[in-house]
Amino acid sequence: MRVEIFAADWIFALFANIIPSSQMHNFYDAFFKEGWIFFYRFALAFLDVMSSRILEVDEEDEIKDLIKQPLQSRKFLEERTETRGSFLSIFGKIF
Repeated sequence: MRVEIFAADWIFALFANIIPSSQMHNFYDAFFKEGWIFFYRFALAFLDVMSSRILEVDEEDEIKDLIKQPLQSRKFLEERTETRGSFLSIFGKIF
């Protein structure tokens, strides 16, 4: 799957459609401090966190829908948050 298929939404919205608005300031702080390198590290961490769900899906279109649809992604991430605490803590040392 080509990165352009799913990454354009991330770039345009800077993950605002996935990260809860109450914690978006942490993302912006790091993004403005570190620049695009932080964005790409976050994108890779996001895919890593979502990897178990991505690997359950068989079709390329289903994968695209999973990672492009903010409600599905956010719901999955929030379920993981319930077991780990802070939403951003699921991304490890990025924050």
